[in-house]
Amino acid sequence: MSETLPIFDRRILVDTKDEKACNLGCKFCFATATHEFYRARAAKGVIDLVTAKERIEETLRTVGDSVHSINSSCSQELFLDEQFGINKIQWLAQFGTNVSFSTRIALSEATLDALRNIDQRMRESRKKLLVLTSIITNKQRTDLEGKTSTPQDRIRTLQGLRNRDIAAGVLMRPILPEGLLPTTEITNLIDAVKDITPVLTIGREFMFTDSIGSRLGIARTDPDIAPHIRGESVGLGFVGSDNNWHRYVDPRIPELVEFGRDKKIPTFTSTREALELLSTL
Repeated sequence: MSETLPIFDRRILVDTKDEKACNLGCKFCFATATHEFYRARAAKGVIDLVTAKERIEETLRTVGDSVHSINSSCSQELFLDEQFGINKIQWLAQFGTNVSFSTRIALSEATLDALRNIDQRMRESRKKLLVLTSIITNKQRTDLEGKTSTPQDRIRTLQGLRNRDIAAGVLMRPILPEGLLPTTEITNLIDAVKDITPVLTIGREFMFTDSIGSRLGIARTDPDIAPHIRGESVGLGFVGSDNNWHRYVDPRIPELVEFGRDKKIPTFTSTREALELLSTL
């Protein structure tokens, strides 16, 4: 009997060997600069497509009632190569359940059309494509997000998805300390998307290691950060020698959630709740 895959927040999490490491250069991401992600490719959880298919099918047979969607590429950006991203989403759609993904890429019109076609075929089986456009600020912050598409271009992608009746919303993650990510940049972004997005997810934590902190110019012992560290973890397994992760919970999150709701946007700190709402639209 084949092994099953992990389920988190009602999503089957799938990382496969054909997916390439992201090179966008976001400084808050573990896949940047120290090549942790390349080391992770040899980890047990990263599998070939044949094995992935067997394990997805076994997971659905075993605990299918608890699965809301299949989620690919939690650790990398599928649409760095847009055709690869289309092909991977099409591959995931074969299993007869919702497919979810997030992206920081401004997608082309051709890619948006291809995703619409996949979504329309999925809807014939009463399933959907669920997309979260990942944006954290209304400004172009190459100091934080490297080569990522501009926020304005990502907002246009969100509009393009919505125009094609694809269930799509906004994911704001991570919420970095205020010295790196001012509140006005976040609230201005919420204002910019309030008439487009049917759902807003505000990340409830920022996981970072000492090396990620060094790239950002912060440390867990900083006076404005230390009070908001909510424990540490050594179980993520994504890095070699640097495996001491710190869990930072920004104190502004409750007020940001309220700000989103005041703008009449259903706002959550849980991706699961956001995807479940999207699937009903």
